[in-house]
Amino acid sequence: MNDTTGQWPQIEDWQGALLEAHKHFLDHDLSGCALERESEKEDSPPLPPLLGDNSVVFRMRARFQKRRAVKLWLRQVQSRISRYGALEAVWPAAPFLAGWRILPEGIRIIRPYPVLDMDFLGGIRLDEFLAKKYLDPAAMDELLKAWFALSAAMEGPGWSHGDLRPDNILVLHRPEEAMRLRLVDYDGFFVKDAELPSSGSFGRPDFQHPLRRSLKYEGALADRFPFLLHAAAFAAIRAKGGKIWSRHGGGAGTLFTNLDLVKPGHSELLGECMDSQDPDLRVLAEHLVRALSNPIEETPSLDEIGVSWLKKSGGKKGVAHPGASGAKVSPTTEKSMVAPVTSLALSSDNKQIAVGNQDGLLRILDRSGKRTVAKFSDHRSQINALAFSVNGQLVYSAGMDCLVCAFQWVQQESPWHHYAHNHSTTCLAVDRMGEYLLSGGGDGTIVLRTLETLKDSEPLKAHRGRVSACAFLGNLVVTTGLDDGKVATWQTKGLTPLAKADFHGDCIIDMDANAYVKLIALSVSSRRIGFFEPNTLKRSPLKIDTLVTVHSLRFSPKGTYLAGGCADGSVRVWHTQSGKLVGYQMVHAKKPILAVIWLAGGSGLLVGTNDGQVKKYSLGWLRFCAFFRPKESEQPGSRH
Repeated sequence: MNDTTGQWPQIEDWQGALLEAHKHFLDHDLSGCALERESEKEDSPPLPPLLGDNSVVFRMRARFQKRRAVKLWLRQVQSRISRYGALEAVWPAAPFLAGWRILPEGIRIIRPYPVLDMDFLGGIRLDEFLAKKYLDPAAMDELLKAWFALSAAMEGPGWSHGDLRPDNILVLHRPEEAMRLRLVDYDGFFVKDAELPSSGSFGRPDFQHPLRRSLKYEGALADRFPFLLHAAAFAAIRAKGGKIWSRHGGGAGTLFTNLDLVKPGHSELLGECMDSQDPDLRVLAEHLVRALSNPIEETPSLDEIGVSWLKKSGGKKGVAHPGASGAKVSPTTEKSMVAPVTSLALSSDNKQIAVGNQDGLLRILDRSGKRTVAKFSDHRSQINALAFSVNGQLVYSAGMDCLVCAFQWVQQESPWHHYAHNHSTTCLAVDRMGEYLLSGGGDGTIVLRTLETLKDSEPLKAHRGRVSACAFLGNLVVTTGLDDGKVATWQTKGLTPLAKADFHGDCIIDMDANAYVKLIALSVSSRRIGFFEPNTLKRSPLKIDTLVTVHSLRFSPKGTYLAGGCADGSVRVWHTQSGKLVGYQMVHAKKPILAVIWLAGGSGLLVGTNDGQVKKYSLGWLRFCAFFRPKESEQPGSRH
């Protein structure tokens, strides 16, 4: 090897050096090691190294036949070595983690290079285990239990591995012993409250949230998405075995690939899992699809997801999914099975209410909100937004499954479905003339559909990450971004950009615009509501400190009031001129209110609840309740 600037030893250089370890290792213990060979014969070839991202791991035998794993790099990694140095001081002791030490100058080939010396962990790689056991439902059962246990063990102390791909997961499966899982490769390992430099490593895209790399997210919650993704894959293999493995197994992912994650609406595999008769697979797939259009931090831990085997094995928080094998459904359970309301719309004649639920069900209710006049189940997962046509005959819906649909509720027909975005459809709006339908996606794009011809514009990249809300305001289109914290305006025809402003790093959760008062209102993650003038996007001096996160924000018809559905389960109404709280109602405790709309004339509100109901509150009643608002409800609730 020539020692030229920027050139590091490659695999053949390292293997040649390790064949004469005593000459090249600068560490006394490692200098007595030898490469592990395929057999005990001296002339048998060494075991092939294990390849990683710009690194290689060699299996070695130390004194007294103790096995070691030695990691060497193929490029300059000074920042990685510095991070290992900081991580070494806080490294946790756990049966599923190896002990190790970092040697910044551990081996010499012309000059010194770093070495990571690790205890050898036995087991078979996860991808190899699945290739052997995909026809064994009992083995998949054991794997799921071990996977949930590993998730809980990592979640409790606030650790994350950062790259849970199959070649970093080892399965130890011995007869008459409980299955055990072990993790290797700690380049991106995170320890809560430890001051660690950024790893710059965000995992292989086939096993990570689609937004993780663009957001450069590192933290204690980074593993929640891959834990959920793998759990859904294991459950699918357990339920469908060879049928699903023959079509999707053995590729880049355990089953799912990056294409399934960035285009979930086009994923045959996700659709098959969500339509499964197996209740555990179905609930895991539904949580997976929901996680794809939510912020990374909102992905639930596996302990928060109710699955049947977790209950049977005495899991701490596991609850059997309704309808799971062996679970009896009582009348109380049936009532609790109604999914939370996630979106609402009111027809222009105020005679029909459209209700979208977290499970994808769309209901059309009469004006009383008590009688269902039509039902549609075209969406496979959460309905994020609804809008009536100008004549009230059609209802348009935006789903987490990427679908945008139209429903003729009188004839109970669905005239058209289409996929406007490659990711979930997060919001939609209809202009006041009924000419256009605007939709925003989890991939940051917006699409304008001409309703007369049913033709779409080309998807336009409007925001980095999820489009959190969109609206029409005269001839303007207004959009906001959850992740980039920006509000933007566009000319309706052609979607020509006009102006853009930001909220100084805050995530924008919801937005509404009103033509009467000529204001755009934004609820942000720092528990405030800010206001902008639409034509110039100049920031208004008015702001409201909400004290809780506001998930759903709506102006009254004439813009006098602003209503918010809040994270603590309350509905609050503020005056738009003074910013003072004028109305309040605690609908239910701790569960967020995701859908709020005003009645005709601004006389009251319709509120979607967590138990699937739609409640009405008059403005007078909300004013009355504001006088008796308990002080504890003013305390900050959970962040978005």
